[in-house]
Amino acid sequence: MLVLSCLLMQCQPKIQQPTSDEEATIKDAEEIEISQESDPSFIEQKSRDGVDFYAVGNEPSWALDIFGEHMISFKSMTEVSVINTSIVAPTYVEGDSILRYEAEVESGSIIVEILREGCQDAMLGEVFPYTVKVKSKNGNMDDFSAFNGCGRYVPDYRLAGTWRLQTTSDRPLTAEETEGPPFLKFELNEMRVVGSSGCNRISGSFVNEGSRLEFPALASTRMACKGDFHDSFAQTLNSVNRYQMENGVLSMMRNDDVLLVWQHELGQ
Repeated sequence: MLVLSCLLMQCQPKIQQPTSDEEATIKDAEEIEISQESDPSFIEQKSRDGVDFYAVGNEPSWALDIFGEHMISFKSMTEVSVINTSIVAPTYVEGDSILRYEAEVESGSIIVEILREGCQDAMLGEVFPYTVKVKSKNGNMDDFSAFNGCGRYVPDYRLAGTWRLQTTSDRPLTAEETEGPPFLKFELNEMRVVGSSGCNRISGSFVNEGSRLEFPALASTRMACKGDFHDSFAQTLNSVNRYQMENGVLSMMRNDDVLLVWQHELGQ
C-alpha cells in the first residue's frame, strides 16, 4: 500500500510552473503566430504604439519591434527571452541593400539586419517585403544566438480612411475640371490604395516608411474624360515620394514641393 501511495502521490514528477516573465514570453510568442490578416486592428495598433518596423520568426518563435529613433524591443522563446535597448543610428551595409542596427546594454547585446529581400513566413504563409536577421545574447552569454524571419515597416495609422482632393500644387481644384470629386482610400492591412481621379478609378499598392510615401504600382481605368486633369493627376501621384500631415490635412510632396493636398473625410 505504501508503495502504491508513493506511485500515486509522492513519486509523481513535479511540473515546474512558468514564472511571470516566462508566461509573458509565452503569451507574446502565441500572439506572434496570429495572422495579421485575421486581426484588422493589428497594423493600426502597432502604429499607435509608435512602432516603425516589426519582424517575426519561428522555430523558435520571436518578435522584434523598432520604435523610430528610440528603442529596439526583442522577445523570443529561448534563453534570450527579452532585450530592450535604446536605439543607435543604423548603418547601411553593401550599399543600401542591408540596414544594420547594433546595440549593447547590461542585459544583453543585439545585432539586427534588415535586407531588401522578399520573405514568406513559413507558419502563416504571409509575404513580407523584408528579410530580417537577428543575433542576440544575454549579458552572461559568450556566443550570439541567431534568428531569421520576416518584417515590414508599419504605415502611419492616420492615413487610414478616405481623403478628398482639395488643391493641386498651389491652386484649388475646380468642379469644371472633373466629373466628380477625386478621392483616395488607404487600406493599411493590405497596403493598398483605391480611389478615383473624378472620372477614372485608381487602385494599387503604396509604400509608407517614415516620411516616405510612394505609389509604385497604380492601375487606372481608361474612360474618356473631359480635359487633361486625369492624365496629369496620375502622373503627379506617381511622382510623390514623401508626405506631411497635420490637423486632418495630408500634403503629398516631391522632395520639398507640395503637389497634392487632401482633406480627411469626416466620420472616418
